[in-house]
Amino acid sequence: MNKLWKVFFYEYSRHVLRKRFIFAVLSVPIILGVVMGISIVAALIQSDTRPLGYVDHSGLLANPIQVEETSGLLDRFVELFAYTSEDSVLADI
Repeated sequence: MNKLWKVFFYEYSRHVLRKRFIFAVLSVPIILGVVMGISIVAALIQSDTRPLGYVDHSGLLANPIQVEETSGLLDRFVELFAYTSEDSVLADI
């Protein structure tokens, strides 16, 4: 049994202490961090905060609920404008 452990530790240290193994183990978290950073930057670039206008013919949006603004990294609020007709929208453009 003692020889088994000696062989195990020899093979383990021979493979684990190689430079390419250590590089591979350390590069995985770095690559994941870079991918996450690129994803966050892409999400921030694609967010459009220009104001929006809508015409509510049905009256369902007559009493809008105000949402409390939070200050998160990806929280972007868009200002909404209610119009009475499509002609007033075209006149405002």
